[in-house]
Amino acid sequence: MPNFKEVENIKNEIKDNIFYFENTLSKELLDDLILKHYQVLTGVYSENKFFYKSIFKHSRFILVSMIVAEYYVNEKPRLIDISKRYSSLKLMSKNSVSTFYSFLVVTGRLKIWKSTLDARRLKFSITNKAKKEAYDLIITMNTSFQSSLKENPDINVDDFLSSFFKRFHIIINENMLNFEEIEHADIFIHKDAGHMIILSLFCNKQNLTNEVYESMPLKDLMGNCGVSRSHLKKILQHAEAVGFVENASKESNIYITERFLDFTRSY
Repeated sequence: MPNFKEVENIKNEIKDNIFYFENTLSKELLDDLILKHYQVLTGVYSENKFFYKSIFKHSRFILVSMIVAEYYVNEKPRLIDISKRYSSLKLMSKNSVSTFYSFLVVTGRLKIWKSTLDARRLKFSITNKAKKEAYDLIITMNTSFQSSLKENPDINVDDFLSSFFKRFHIIINENMLNFEEIEHADIFIHKDAGHMIILSLFCNKQNLTNEVYESMPLKDLMGNCGVSRSHLKKILQHAEAVGFVENASKESNIYITERFLDFTRSY
């Protein structure tokens, strides 16, 4: 585990990087990076929409990130350590957290056993299936990782994840991945497939006027994200109320506004 000084250095480095990108990236380049992320993610997401739509809800994404990070930074990872840190965020009830652990076990992503020293303490490990999924998701978010993969297709997944999460766990544990700070993000991120819904609307737009864009039809958005019509309708109605979309009640193409585009870039 990094010491206090190392943690502070990494936090400052992350803040410096954020400041740099916010002040140097043009809107066009940012849009291109978002599109590349979406294009690679679509292939990964389509392999198991049920799982990915579940973890693309903010509360679950934070929890699963904590689990993987703890596995790679702690020689003897315990679920109780994760539960204690996660409970302070007040994102899910204790019962919901236990249910999510069970979901990961049943779907072959998490192994749990009792400690030989204290049967009340549960140890855990993540499976190769979970490691591959974590690796695939990380690759979608960083073009430099994608380039590195092409140059070195035989990269060791465990070594890659270990290196990545030694830094990323600081972002998680210091609550630096707080999308709730972005105004109206709660409309999407607290719902299943929230991340994918944002990207799908943004990356399938065609300009109609200076302020309004035509995105994909509702039925295509349903198929793309693996969610129901009623699920999307509720989200779109809330999005319309804050000026992100127009004509949310219609069944045809969804119309998004410049305000939604600005929101997505901030997100």
